[in-house]
Amino acid sequence: MKLKHNEIIINEKITLNENQNTRTVTMLNLKNGKTDKLIYYKKDNKMYSSITNKYIDLDSANLDYESNNIYAITTYFKKSANKT
Repeated sequence: MKLKHNEIIINEKITLNENQNTRTVTMLNLKNGKTDKLIYYKKDNKMYSSITNKYIDLDSANLDYESNNIYAITTYFKKSANKT
């Protein structure tokens, strides 16, 4: 199957765990068995991605394209957590 530009096939198990300090999205890739995480640190307003092995300061005004994608995911989970 040929993918379109920026298209991603999701074949993963995704879980969301939250505590007082962090919100963690865990993604299990069923093709290779690898587990990746996105961890949002609430107090510091930063995010860690095991995919990129980088921390992102969400208060930064100089977010690049990749960081903006992670910021959008974080914003979604911030909003959804308020409904639980």
